Amino acid sequence: MTHLDQQIKRHGLRARGLPTIEVGSRLFFARDVQPLVLQACQQHGIAFEVLAKRFDLPRTGLALVLRGQDPVSPQMLRLLDDFVARAQAQQMMARVTQRMRPRSLAVGLR
Repeated sequence: MTHLDQQIKRHGLRARGLPTIEVGSRLFFARDVQPLVLQACQQHGIAFEVLAKRFDLPRTGLALVLRGQDPVSPQMLRLLDDFVARAQAQQMMARVTQRMRPRSLAVGLR
């Protein structure tokens, strides 16, 4: 087990996904993850309000959870992890495919 793994285990942080910390028996985001979730919403083409409704929360309630001020349920954490990871994967694939596009023949003949 690496030193980082020991620190993660000792402090209740998860190694992958959105960073959380366990306080008592409740999970909180270890830092403000709202920018990541907003970026994922944009990537997926969905409004933040729609995402909040999916969790049966008002927009402000979801914002408090994402900022680490209110606890996050394990189910919500899994769904948000997946939501952000899929958006990041789509963004990465878009970058890779953009780099792989063949150059114009006109540019190649110069």
